[in-house]
Amino acid sequence: MILPIYSFDTATVTHPGHVRKVNEDAIYANARRGIWLVADGMGGHRDGGIASAMIVEAVANISDSNIILSDLLASVENVNKKLLQRSNGLHENIVGSTVSALVVEGRRYTCLWAGDSRCYLVRGGTVKQLSHDHTEVQELVNSGAITQQEALTWPRRNVITRAVGVDRDLELDAISGEIEYGDCFILCSDGLTGHVSDDEILASVRKFPPKIACDELLSLALQRGGKDNISIIIAHTAKADSTIVLEQGINGA
Repeated sequence: MILPIYSFDTATVTHPGHVRKVNEDAIYANARRGIWLVADGMGGHRDGGIASAMIVEAVANISDSNIILSDLLASVENVNKKLLQRSNGLHENIVGSTVSALVVEGRRYTCLWAGDSRCYLVRGGTVKQLSHDHTEVQELVNSGAITQQEALTWPRRNVITRAVGVDRDLELDAISGEIEYGDCFILCSDGLTGHVSDDEILASVRKFPPKIACDELLSLALQRGGKDNISIIIAHTAKADSTIVLEQGINGA
């Protein structure tokens, strides 16, 4: 059986927004290696930009010869240890970051995350949030204490319950699946989703190629206040640039 290996048309954008003087977001996109990542330094803590930059640097330094998924996990866990050592156990010294990463190996994708930076999949004309927010308000929604509509204006909606650099035992949630031709993945920080709805993200990536869609979504977020740093990565499956052959008795990707 011959199966296609997809290439990706990728575009990125990151912007400090209208309110914050410093952009504490950091992004990494390498379609050749099959790694895309958004990290959002924790805005309420000192030097949040250091944490997000450390995550991106660690992932960028993963050797081409390594197994990407396991080494990405190890790299982020190593950054977590370094950040905890830096804070020396003192809450006022905590430096942390969210992370949302997409890894593609063969015909399979894996989305990993901690915090409220998101990963979406657009497929067949619909948009699905693959990640789920690690936030106080999302826990309230999950428990039925408040509605999804109430969550939009909840006063503590930006309180994160999980991030890199905060807990000794870092846990990244993960979801995996098989890629289909036409799939489009969107990774973003909450600076986008605080202003732009899922339906608007869907409409933009369906209407425009990745670069224009990134610019369109950034423009919408800025028009509506741009209250936080805004980062967007769009990775759209392009035509297959190679194939793999699966022989009987061999478990394919």
